[in-house]
Amino acid sequence: MIKKSLEESVLLLKQLRTEMHDKMDNSQLENLDSVIRQLEVAQSQSQILELLGKALSSIPWIYKIIEHLSLLP
Repeated sequence: MIKKSLEESVLLLKQLRTEMHDKMDNSQLENLDSVIRQLEVAQSQSQILELLGKALSSIPWIYKIIEHLSLLP
């Protein structure tokens, strides 16, 4: 079950990367690519969740949402 969810998550991140490539700078794209590669070999659920968080924070508008939410009381 986790493996299937992970495979779907990686596929979605790859699709998102393709759609967002012109809206992200090279360092953000490299970070997202690195996270995708790490997710493809991740072993533990905690590692997967941490990597998904990194992937989402590397996407500019998602990063801004996370940053805004972290400032709320």
